[in-house]
Amino acid sequence: MPRMTLRKWLDQPNPEFNVDPRIRASTHQTENDRIHMKGWRPWKGFNLQQINTLFGHILDAEYNFPDLKPIEKAHLVVANEPTLEFAVSHWNLEIVNTALRVVTRNGPHLLWSCGASAKFPSEKRPDWSAVRNDTSNIDRPSYITGDTKMLGPRFPAWAQTQTNAEGDWERHPLRTQAECLLQVLGYAAEANTRYAYLLGPYELIVIRAGASLDSNVPNADSIAASRPKRQQSRPDPNYGRNTSSPPPSSPPSLYPSSLPVTPRVQPCNDSATPASARRLPYLPSTPIAGSGSRYADSSPGKRALNMHDPLIKVVKWQSPTDGLTANMTMFVVHYSAGVEWEWKDDYPEFSKDPALRAALGLPKP
Repeated sequence: MPRMTLRKWLDQPNPEFNVDPRIRASTHQTENDRIHMKGWRPWKGFNLQQINTLFGHILDAEYNFPDLKPIEKAHLVVANEPTLEFAVSHWNLEIVNTALRVVTRNGPHLLWSCGASAKFPSEKRPDWSAVRNDTSNIDRPSYITGDTKMLGPRFPAWAQTQTNAEGDWERHPLRTQAECLLQVLGYAAEANTRYAYLLGPYELIVIRAGASLDSNVPNADSIAASRPKRQQSRPDPNYGRNTSSPPPSSPPSLYPSSLPVTPRVQPCNDSATPASARRLPYLPSTPIAGSGSRYADSSPGKRALNMHDPLIKVVKWQSPTDGLTANMTMFVVHYSAGVEWEWKDDYPEFSKDPALRAALGLPKP
């Protein structure tokens, strides 16, 4: 059982994918009326410096990790979405989920999971989800939404259209990228998960979404009124903490230098936050399309979600991006989503987020 820092564990080099040069991203028409997007912007606040401010005491601490089985070279051939998902599941997913388990000492945490592991409000599901490790409820919600897309390299960090009108992206040179973002953001809006991502063979595109209700949208008020009142998300006091003993009065040091025996895990009450209650209250409940299919034009004129420009961070699989690796990115996003996950109108600076700092045992900013 090797002993190393979490940073070293997460920064293990990714095997190089053998990508079919003929790949094309599956896209759909944006005929839906659920969300509209004027553009996207780079998530400048999500960088190695900010992550070190929050997670540095964890990343530089040593832990005992299990031996990691190498991935077969034959499984690195990426010709379509299933082959990419298979390769990522046998390498990156194992690294990230092991890190989450070891750091939290088997306490409550999220698991990087396939989309079908969680219950989504519509019949269609994204390719990826994040579920709690301490629940087996078949109707458990997802805390993160991800989709696999066979995108080429160099996903643009910034794009903008002239208006929010329907059809803005149809003749845009970045139409494919926009439609891929709209699809995963549609899933994220229905599941009410602020963190989402696109997983491609060259890059990981991490997204943070936010929105406000557009009062000028027809039927927006009636949509909001028809939705059951959702519960407000509150950070789980046991998330990321060894629950084998009562929590002390002050935030504990969550990351000891040696692993204890497996602690007693605090039970998770899934019924407290059913999947249906997590949907944004002003979003229509009509189904959204799966990967590679087309949206149905189900309810013309009811555009209900005025989404802020989503923030994205593009991270290369094969080499660090500004010192940030894909595995470290996914570890941080999964840990953060376990603390707070809902869409909001505005967010604090990442390293100054009070809920996240409290969960990590850090003082208020």
